[in-house]
Amino acid sequence: MNSGLRLEHECKINGSLLAVEGSKPRQKQDRNFIWKPSTKHLRRRNWEVYVVDTREKNASCLLGGRIVIYKGLLDTLKSDAELATVIGHEVGHAVARHIAEAIVRLIWILAILIVAFCAFLFNGNSTSREDANDGLQRISALFVNFISRRREAEADYIGLMLMASAGYNPQVAPRVFEKKIGGKGGIDSTHPSGINRAKVLNEPKVMNKALVVYKEVKAGEGVRSFV
Repeated sequence: MNSGLRLEHECKINGSLLAVEGSKPRQKQDRNFIWKPSTKHLRRRNWEVYVVDTREKNASCLLGGRIVIYKGLLDTLKSDAELATVIGHEVGHAVARHIAEAIVRLIWILAILIVAFCAFLFNGNSTSREDANDGLQRISALFVNFISRRREAEADYIGLMLMASAGYNPQVAPRVFEKKIGGKGGIDSTHPSGINRAKVLNEPKVMNKALVVYKEVKAGEGVRSFV
C-alpha cells in the first residue's frame, strides 16, 4: 500500500504540491495533505505484515508498525482490494495512535478502580463491597467497549481513505466489513456490527470523498488530501 502514500515533508515545498513519480505535473497552492504534522510518529516506520497460521478470522496492529493477519481471515479475502481494506484499517489504528491511547486509558481506569476499591474496603460490609466492586467493573467494561467501538469506526474511515489513496476501490471496503470481518455489535462488544460499519462507510459524504481520491489517483494525478 505504499503507492499513493506520501509524508507531508516529501510532498510539500513552499506551499506547492509536487508531482510524484508517474503522476501528471501539477501544482496546487496551500493544500492540506493526507499527513499532518501530528503523524510525525509514522515517519521512517518500516511496516511489517505477519500471517499467523490459525483458522481464526482476525487481524491486529501492534506497536512498531507490525500488522498481524490471521490465516483464517486471509483465506476469505479474494482480491488485493479486500486485503487493502484490512491492512488499511489496521494502519488506521496506528495513524490515530489508538494503541498508545488504549494503554494510557487502561492505566487511568486501573487507578480509578484501585482508589474506589480501597474506599469501599474500609467502608460497608462485605456484601456491599462485592456489589460495589461488581458495579464498578461493569461500568468500566461498558466505558471501555464504547471507546473501543468509536476507535474502530475511526480506523474504518482512515483505512478507507488510505486504500483509496493507494489506488484500491473504496467501494470494496463496506462489503468486507459486512460479510467477512463484521461482528454483532452491541454495548458489550468492542467492535461495531458489520452492518453498521458498512452503513457508515457507504454514507455519501464518506464514500464520495473516498471515490474522489481514488479516481484522482487512478487518473495519475497524485494523492489528493482527504483531511
